[in-house]
Amino acid sequence: MRKGSYSVTATVYANGQEFTKSTTVTVAANHPSYQEYLLDAMVMYNDFGETTLVPMAVDQSDGGATLEIVNNPDNSLYPNRSAHCALFTKYNAQWANAYTKLPDGYRFDLTLQPVFKVLVYGKAGDKVLLKLENTDRGGNAWQTGTADLIYTIQEDNKWEIAEFNFTGVSAGWDWTGDIFTNDVTTDPNFNKDFYNVVRIMVNPGDNSGTFSVYLDDLAGPHVEGLK
Repeated sequence: MRKGSYSVTATVYANGQEFTKSTTVTVAANHPSYQEYLLDAMVMYNDFGETTLVPMAVDQSDGGATLEIVNNPDNSLYPNRSAHCALFTKYNAQWANAYTKLPDGYRFDLTLQPVFKVLVYGKAGDKVLLKLENTDRGGNAWQTGTADLIYTIQEDNKWEIAEFNFTGVSAGWDWTGDIFTNDVTTDPNFNKDFYNVVRIMVNPGDNSGTFSVYLDDLAGPHVEGLK
């Protein structure tokens, strides 16, 4: 029904044996009877407790990192009264990150709502980075990733709302020979049916030790068709 690229696996059982084949099927256009439904609002991707629209994982390609679901270190005050949250920790790694990847066939739409939010709790002065990428590029995903948006934690051990607005944010790099833009929210190459990954880092580029940040209530643009 929906256009996009989907992973498909077929399994056949014959003569007591199992044969499996996987491939990618690309649907070029929506079915004529399909009606797109996109809200001009934010939705909750993951509250690490009751709501998991899209799971979060850890990328430790350049060093050690962990992601755990833990008890909320302080659920006594607004803005976070929930029982559980996530704890992301990196060990002597520059770019290790926690990431959320949309299911096959789904992409972020930045045309109506370009803001992502996440609750953070950590050490004052630590920097939390959030960026978008397209995993279709594999190891070259960085080439068309958004410019880094960074929130600096204001107080020790207090929940804060980190907001990342992609209005006017650039993406891609002209020296790679690929597409690039000065604003991902207005460029049709980037603002719809392109990005499918959110990456979150703590103190990006710093591999001098162990750094941790608690995360909760990751939210962003409504994803058309995802429920």
